[in-house]
Amino acid sequence: MTLRTWNLRVGVVVFIWLSALLGVALAGDAVTGRPWLIIHLLGLGAASNAILIWSWYFTEAVLRLSHSDHRILHAARLTMFNVGAGTVVVSYGVISVREGEVSAGLWSAVLAGAVVAFAAIAWHSIALLCRVRAALSARFAVMVHFYVAAGVALLVGIGFGAASARGDLPGDWPARLAVAHSTLNVFGWVGLTVIGTLVTFWPTILRTRMAVGVEEAAARGLPLLCSSIAVTVVGALIGVQSVAAIGLAVYAAALAYVVWAHADEVRRKPPTSFAGLSVLAGVIWLLVALVVGAVAYFTAPDWIAVHDRLNDLTTALLGGFLAQVLLGALSYLVPVVLGRKPSATQAGTRMLDIAGPARVGAANAGLLVWTLPGSGWPHTLSAAVAVVALGSFIPLVIWATVASSRRQIAARPRATARPSGVVLGSMAAGVAAVVVAAAVGVAVDPAAVGLPARSDGAPPLRPGRPLAYKSALPACGSHRGASRFRAATGW
Repeated sequence: MTLRTWNLRVGVVVFIWLSALLGVALAGDAVTGRPWLIIHLLGLGAASNAILIWSWYFTEAVLRLSHSDHRILHAARLTMFNVGAGTVVVSYGVISVREGEVSAGLWSAVLAGAVVAFAAIAWHSIALLCRVRAALSARFAVMVHFYVAAGVALLVGIGFGAASARGDLPGDWPARLAVAHSTLNVFGWVGLTVIGTLVTFWPTILRTRMAVGVEEAAARGLPLLCSSIAVTVVGALIGVQSVAAIGLAVYAAALAYVVWAHADEVRRKPPTSFAGLSVLAGVIWLLVALVVGAVAYFTAPDWIAVHDRLNDLTTALLGGFLAQVLLGALSYLVPVVLGRKPSATQAGTRMLDIAGPARVGAANAGLLVWTLPGSGWPHTLSAAVAVVALGSFIPLVIWATVASSRRQIAARPRATARPSGVVLGSMAAGVAAVVVAAAVGVAVDPAAVGLPARSDGAPPLRPGRPLAYKSALPACGSHRGASRFRAATGW
């Protein structure tokens, strides 16, 4: 089996999870438990599969190992993980349909799925560690160390998630475990993987040479990042908010230190493609969310409020950071690994870069409105523009795959970088689309922004906050802790 065929087959898994995510997002309130499903279809499904696939691919690349070795074992790990993840998602979906009722059978199914996923991640992390130890000294082995640390974080995060699903935790433990679970999964599993991959992947996207000091900054930043995650989790477990806030602040400082090493690369070759702009925007969202989260954790009156504020950051973390980094990375990788020859790769790249800056501008402007306080049609229509901008990746990737698969592709001049004025103008057009959508929302529902209500006496149309992310943990049973949690938060 050729490398192209292998990448095409395993990549289908990510595409299936993304398609399910888009379907649930567009279905609206017709899907029970939609917020929890959106979070886990993206994080546990699409992003985790992409991490498993590409962390292995990059490990083989930086260690200069054959891409054809261990494919059967890698396929077995992917299959095992998807069986476990699918079981968790389906079982939790049934719990949502039953309005939080957790039976022994359902929790056993969730636990079984978590155990299978845990085993797959453990196997993956051990395999990565064995490969980096067996390989000859490699310049970029620090990337593999990031991947192993990310795997360890997810293993602990899976344990906290399974414990939370049981639904009989007292007091504020549901909120504290949710904070620990989210920290390990988002900042550990996803965050460490992204930061480690950027060492070589970011200058590759920009098509420029690596800046001096990038490897050293990553090697020094990894211990700080791991320590900050541990501090945040310990703060949640012992119930001290200031400790958790310090952990987030240290993580933000370590992230800024590591990514600042790439500043010279951006100065020499500013991003102009969808891939570069999307990844850059995602990292900025992560950094801002960390700073806001640290302040929110420190000033919250109790852990229920901490968890509530973490929910408010979910749009920034999942939509702004995770989705944009994932789609940006795939927009670069898919044509590279699927093209049979350079002309095919260039054809696929052109397809996925169609209106790239405009899509990035629309997605980020829509997400920004989405995160602002309030609800109503301005938020709903702005969020719809963001979903369309992000979801356009799915039809484009199908088109790019078809274009890359054609045996005869007419030779075209290599695409050149867009001038900065074109990039800014295209991004402004995307932002303008969100502004128009928000203006239409204000016209339909002026009360959403504090303007006088409609004068015709008709009640305003209030759709509620779009895709409002709220944790499914409070709905996981009728136990005393969850009841207190619902009473305190109004869920």
